[in-house]
Amino acid sequence: MSYLAGVKKEDLRSLCEDLGLTITSKTSVLNLKNLIINDTKYDEVFTREHLKGIIQHRKSDYEQKLREIESERAFELEKLRLSQPQQSATTHSLMTAEHENTVSSRNQQFSRKPFPRINNRDYATKQQEDRPPVKCYGCGTSGFIRTKCPNCTAEPKTESSRFEFLEASSCFVTTASVSTVYLRINGIFGKACADTGSSHSIAGETLYTLLKDEGTKFRNGTMCISLADGQRSTEDVFITTVTLEIEGRKFDQELIALPNAKRNRTLLRIDFLKKSGIMLDLRNKQWFFADMPQKQFAFGEHANNQHPVDNLDVNLCTLLKKKVDV
Repeated sequence: MSYLAGVKKEDLRSLCEDLGLTITSKTSVLNLKNLIINDTKYDEVFTREHLKGIIQHRKSDYEQKLREIESERAFELEKLRLSQPQQSATTHSLMTAEHENTVSSRNQQFSRKPFPRINNRDYATKQQEDRPPVKCYGCGTSGFIRTKCPNCTAEPKTESSRFEFLEASSCFVTTASVSTVYLRINGIFGKACADTGSSHSIAGETLYTLLKDEGTKFRNGTMCISLADGQRSTEDVFITTVTLEIEGRKFDQELIALPNAKRNRTLLRIDFLKKSGIMLDLRNKQWFFADMPQKQFAFGEHANNQHPVDNLDVNLCTLLKKKVDV
């Protein structure tokens, strides 16, 4: 494959390790390429994009090391500069102290008595009496402004809902650009969409099937599903808690599976971004951790055509058994 030409050996070794291939320290570059291409689970599109991410990570680490070396060098130079004695600075401080003493003595000679203060208390009291009383401009309650009025700022009492609301239209593929990230869910490697506007985290049809095959336990639930045309219906759903792992960081996440949904994709809501500390850079189609902004990760590829490409992705997921498509 042409995309493997010219790739460094360390990048090929990292790719083989991520794909679960067995290698040794003496494995040559040619043998590494043959292992990747001849693997029964080989997917050219996924392998090429994952290799791009590995190369980008290596270059980012190298650039970060260069910046750290340059920062240490600048720090040592500044410390050396400050440690040198400066005769001119000492002379300047002596001249400044002498000048301040001269100015202070002159001020004492020409000091003036302060002007007598005028008592304006009566005028201020009269002015306050003429001011109209404070009242809320929303409801007219005296003694309160609008932002602190108990009548206007009180939260309305609502009856607690018996089931939660879900925008089901956000669970399916659209032609808009989405932010997909590579991760592992209960050890299953794949990619999912990080959606800041989603109200729930949804397990796609393929991921739901793989989790059932792995023996994941689900509990029953009920939800009110709102479709794109405004219609609502009560649907039975399955709920489970999984372990998400992304770039070495692990945390638990609740997922909802829609048993009647077909060809929907895995969707992670905003609490996933808060737990993981992920920041999305939609303009540059990449993401990074908030505590490591210098290391960026590219978004995964996604299908823009809902029908033929989506069918192909589902077939690949079934064949590989370890890849979850969004």
